[in-house]
Amino acid sequence: MSASCTFANSAGTLRLPRKKAILLLGLGSPAEASVPEVRKFLRAFLGDKRVIALPWILRKFLLEFIILPRRSKMAAARYRKIWMAAGSPFIVHTNRLRERLQVLAGKDVPVCVAMRYGEPSVERVLRELLADGICEIDVLPQFPHYAESSYETAIVHFEAARERVAPQIRAKILPPFFDAPGYIDALAASIKIPQGATLVFSFHGVPVKSIHGKANCDLAGTNFDAVACRDCAAQTNCYRRQCYATADAVAARLALPRERYAVAFQSRFGNAKWLRPSTAETLKKLAGTPDVFVAASGFTVDCIETLDELNVPGVTRIPCLNDSPEFAEFLFHAIL
Repeated sequence: MSASCTFANSAGTLRLPRKKAILLLGLGSPAEASVPEVRKFLRAFLGDKRVIALPWILRKFLLEFIILPRRSKMAAARYRKIWMAAGSPFIVHTNRLRERLQVLAGKDVPVCVAMRYGEPSVERVLRELLADGICEIDVLPQFPHYAESSYETAIVHFEAARERVAPQIRAKILPPFFDAPGYIDALAASIKIPQGATLVFSFHGVPVKSIHGKANCDLAGTNFDAVACRDCAAQTNCYRRQCYATADAVAARLALPRERYAVAFQSRFGNAKWLRPSTAETLKKLAGTPDVFVAASGFTVDCIETLDELNVPGVTRIPCLNDSPEFAEFLFHAIL
């Protein structure tokens, strides 16, 4: 089928109805829980300058001679602990979300999945859509909050691939939805905790130097009541402010008083100064407290960071949104 959205006849050029698709854009996962496949995935992921912000030669040296030799085997063992019969949990849950969106979209609008790292690659999916005559794509990045190492790198990669292999396809990209009412409603619906319980909102950590907050804000501080984040309107792309906005909005939906919830940041990597408090530190302080729950509200589907890292004795982990009807409905209506 021709990829063109127009055709010519004796009367001139006529425009046909535009063919549209929906694309779920995720981070990615190793193809297998084996050391070679995990090493391949880590090389692509950690080789990204937006993930490790070092000059290329230093990043290459660090990756090839320190990180990959030390972490590949350990990471593969962690992946084997959470691997599902159908494959990577991240891919399985994303595909289930795709199937739910496909029902909502109907048979005439294909819903596809592409990953920033690994397969299915953005370039491959774009080539397939172009061959099928798709002229418009609604892109749904699975990153509620804006960070260089997630939303930004995925969008930059997508746009570069589109310009390279399918420039005739138009794309409408969903912006970060950290405070969108439908997203907040979906999160609140997924969090079922007893009265009097303590809830920890765990977000993926990022280095302090990557935060776009005000110059004088306490980026490394541990005070959840920091005015710098709660009342800051100077930078709409400040990752930490967006995380606090999500937590506050969900807590309001759940009628949780301030003393019953906290915000923390997980998945620290390397020796740079990262956002605090850390999730591990926060949960350790709550050891012995009854009814402690943790929600990975910055992740849309379960992955190694949520399934393994948040598997803490004495703490109840709340699953991510995954393919919940509420989340699928939000995504579908967000792009109409």
